Amino acid sequence: MRVFVVGRTTAETDAGNVWEVMGLFASEPEALAACRPGEWIGPATVGERFEEATVEWPHAYYPDSAQRS
Repeated sequence: MRVFVVGRTTAETDAGNVWEVMGLFASEPEALAACRPGEWIGPATVGERFEEATVEWPHAYYPDSAQRS
């Protein structure tokens, strides 16, 4: 099952960004509807472990800007 995380970055540190989850949604349109300015969306698969190395989140993006990662 794929879900869409809505989150926001709360701080930038030497170790990386600090962020918080604002919600989990069953579809990208639901996530887009809930996303507020400055928040981002990233897809995640339930039950899938993330890599231990720090990587950019594939297909995560800020819907209110052209910035995409």
